[in-house]
Amino acid sequence: MTHTVRNDAIWRIPLLILAVALLLAGCGGKPDAAACEQALRKQFATAMEAGDNATPGTKPPECNGLSDAELEKLGRKVLGEEMSKQLGTTPSP
Repeated sequence: MTHTVRNDAIWRIPLLILAVALLLAGCGGKPDAAACEQALRKQFATAMEAGDNATPGTKPPECNGLSDAELEKLGRKVLGEEMSKQLGTTPSP
């Protein structure tokens, strides 16, 4: 009987490690605002190059996990800066 208990104890640690690894794998990590901003800039540049043939943009995967408020703030920042570059003006804060 003691032998069975020892075998069960041996499997608890690997199972616990596996369970934690699976939980962490599903988390996806903390959202990265800088990566989101970069993706939005790339999307804007692509749309500008396409001109009248531009298709509506979608939310870049790099922006997943950011709140709507954070995404809107980044979108406004990128749009303001990129439009200022196009127009040759200084963006307002």
